[in-house]
Amino acid sequence: MARQALLASLCLLICIACVSAVLPCPPYPRADTPDGVAACRFTGNLGKPRQLVLSPDTGNDLLVLDRISMNSARVIALWDDNGDGFSDPDTEQAMLLNVKVPLTHGLAVKHGFIFVSSDTTVFRYKYEPKQRTPIDLTTQQRVVVNMNADGRGGANRGHWTRSLILSEDGTLYVSIGSMGNVDRTSFRARIRRFPGMTDALIGGPRDFAKGEVFADGVRNTVGLAWGPDGMLWGGDTGADELKRADLGGDVHKNNPGDEINRFQWKNAGRFYGYPYCWSEYALPDNLARGARTQWVWPGFTNYTDEWCNNATNVIKPFTLMSAHTSPLGIAFYGVDYPDAPCRQDGRQDTTALPCAWRGDLFVALHGSWNREVPVGYEVVRVPVSQDMRLDGDQQKVLTHLGINRLWSTDLRPVSVAFDHRGHMYVSSDMTGEIVMVYWAGDKCYEAGIVFTGPDIKALAVDTSAACQAACRDDPQCQFFTFRPNRVDTSNPSCLLKATDVGRRSPADGQPAVSGPKRCYQVVAQQVNATAQAGGGPPRAQSTAVGNDTSASGEASACAAADELDVRRDCGYYGITAQQCLDRQCCYAPSANAGVPWCYYQDAAATFVAPGSNVSLPEHTVGQQPRFRGSQGGEVQPAATASSTLEEVEGAPLVYPPPEASFYGQDIDADTEAATDAPGGGGGEEEEEEDTDVLEIDEDDSSADDDGSGN
Repeated sequence: MARQALLASLCLLICIACVSAVLPCPPYPRADTPDGVAACRFTGNLGKPRQLVLSPDTGNDLLVLDRISMNSARVIALWDDNGDGFSDPDTEQAMLLNVKVPLTHGLAVKHGFIFVSSDTTVFRYKYEPKQRTPIDLTTQQRVVVNMNADGRGGANRGHWTRSLILSEDGTLYVSIGSMGNVDRTSFRARIRRFPGMTDALIGGPRDFAKGEVFADGVRNTVGLAWGPDGMLWGGDTGADELKRADLGGDVHKNNPGDEINRFQWKNAGRFYGYPYCWSEYALPDNLARGARTQWVWPGFTNYTDEWCNNATNVIKPFTLMSAHTSPLGIAFYGVDYPDAPCRQDGRQDTTALPCAWRGDLFVALHGSWNREVPVGYEVVRVPVSQDMRLDGDQQKVLTHLGINRLWSTDLRPVSVAFDHRGHMYVSSDMTGEIVMVYWAGDKCYEAGIVFTGPDIKALAVDTSAACQAACRDDPQCQFFTFRPNRVDTSNPSCLLKATDVGRRSPADGQPAVSGPKRCYQVVAQQVNATAQAGGGPPRAQSTAVGNDTSASGEASACAAADELDVRRDCGYYGITAQQCLDRQCCYAPSANAGVPWCYYQDAAATFVAPGSNVSLPEHTVGQQPRFRGSQGGEVQPAATASSTLEEVEGAPLVYPPPEASFYGQDIDADTEAATDAPGGGGGEEEEEEDTDVLEIDEDDSSADDDGSGN
């Protein structure tokens, strides 16, 4: 209760400079989104949610195919009639289909029918838009069969997801994947189409091998979507373990690129490269010919690089994702709901995503399994112009910064869909949840200094001119911008950050400094408090905060910040390594806090017990910080920026803090170095990005031949 009262009182110091429209749904923990964009957990407690379908054909309900086990799956309808951003499992969800059939991935709805598939068969049932009662199982029809045929009389499994999509005229498009990593032919790497599949009477089931080949040579196109141009688009996962001696040997880390293909009607039946050709993503500089260049896969002696690059033989991809990111889901914002609202510049009256994003492609990247530095595990926006050309760089829209990031137990996006309100939905099969992404208002700043202890709050970050102006007008504001991350080799559970600060809050009575003039430095290191106030077990406590607001100190402070970056607090009285990553600090606006805190004055760090009547002094930078335990005793030097943890004197260190999970080293995206982050073991994870075999339930130890499973 005391902590809640403290939090309530401190909240009086907080003011948001910009109007926001935050929905009351549960915020998605540690979601990393662009400024103004927020993420909610729309629902959780699912099995392995895969394909999402949301359109006027579903009556604006969100349908999800949810895999429960090796041999069972269900289709659930979810809705949010009250607009709170959350689908209540008790009142806003309905089971449409629950079958003991190994449905894999595909789900499609059109003209009064719903389609699902196993790895061998596509099934059709009658369905009404906004239906929230169980589907009548007596309406089941098998409409496509023999999808696992290998073209040689066999029926090996290989890639086993089956992606489904329907056109307005009732044509069903079915995508299956290759037999293995690199097949000898493209028989299994095709999208086939079947007309008339929403007719009232369709006769018997169609043999998949006899369907019209719509696209040939697409290794494993799981993501399918209609574009604003009326064309079908697909996300295709590339092959693994690529080695070519003349191109640098083992180049699999960055090649081949995962493809986004645009299947134009005029190119129906044409060849897109697999297995004979692959798309360059990033080769060594002296050998590179540029992204999307086609190269022959080693071992195909009847083909050449020249043949692969001949446009009459191979259609190049529209664009590429980074190798091994696995684009399992794609969707264009505004295609299913062209009249849906969108957020325009200057408007704050809608939670819809920005109008500038309409017509752009959004890609769910399931994530890599066999790369030293894992990639993917996010949703990205691909800007596309009205004439269907790339219109800028890719932008990350949803990434998770949780402790288990990049592990198979954390966020792994599968499918993307947009609703009639301008919101985006993302399924994550590894976490059994659906995340909603929406516009929450411009991120600006929070006034006051910060909270302390477990209730700590980070100062908000914004670089907009409007926010800087508002910050300058508010004597309580402190404005931060952050530079790129670097590895903190002495304490890899913390990130290095370089920080510019607009001005320090004049909480110590000093005059406000207008404009972004001063530099700010934080050095955080884990040390162990000998005891808390009144005794008790030792706890990890962070040290070292400094600031120089004098004009003479500006240059040296900036240089120090550039050199050291900023090491965020780790382990201070319940602060975890994750809170360090979330840019949270640990000094207080007053000494009358209900939890311990620390501050710096000159060369000494002072530990302040709860309720102590001590005012916050001016901090300094450039002097070695020191630490004092709450019960007095000798003043101990704390770690400096270049120190290792072992150099700190005193009681044994808590490393990492008992509350924290080790997060691993973090590096810039373009830095090619080994990482201890999850997934960095070069293929030690159980799962690959592109679904070659069934995932194994706890009660089943069998697996297929390719060793992957998405």
